[in-house]
Amino acid sequence: VLTLDESKRLIEVCSRPKYEALKPFVFLCLFGGLRAGEANGNWEQEKLLKWDDFSLQPEGNERPFLSLPFVGKMKSSRNVDLSPNLVKVLLQAKKNNFSVIPNKNGINLWKKIRKESKLAKIKPNCLRHTAISYFYRHNPFTKQETLNESLMTRQFGNSEDVRDRFYKNVNRLSISEAKAFWSLT
Repeated sequence: VLTLDESKRLIEVCSRPKYEALKPFVFLCLFGGLRAGEANGNWEQEKLLKWDDFSLQPEGNERPFLSLPFVGKMKSSRNVDLSPNLVKVLLQAKKNNFSVIPNKNGINLWKKIRKESKLAKIKPNCLRHTAISYFYRHNPFTKQETLNESLMTRQFGNSEDVRDRFYKNVNRLSISEAKAFWSLT
């Protein structure tokens, strides 16, 4: 799990003009909790997420969401609610005519971003683990600690057993850090 400072460093690097095309990918994993393979389709062009997969400005009281197609580790689909900071970044990327995930050179850009962020050795789903851990401490939608297991299953697509083993020991993350995390852009 990334610290708040590591998250800030990663965001600073992916916000640089030469890496901006990959910022939606970083934010989808870091704040949407997507598995890297769900976000990048294992870097196969036909499996990359498209803007049509998103509802960024829904009508009524519905939250913005991603309708995740059948990709990734679980080969299952689900709707992922998108946090306000994630929506802000996605809307800007769309306005700037970026693809959700770059068609070319994405994997190389990702390696360079990690290296320049001094996070070259992070595991592929470290950003996902970070999102889930911070979500437990401070749900960006309800502004409270998350105790609802069915919400966690719907949002992140993993079982309670997996969460018990990997995510529930988040007491080292303070609630103030979690609040700050969910405001990063």
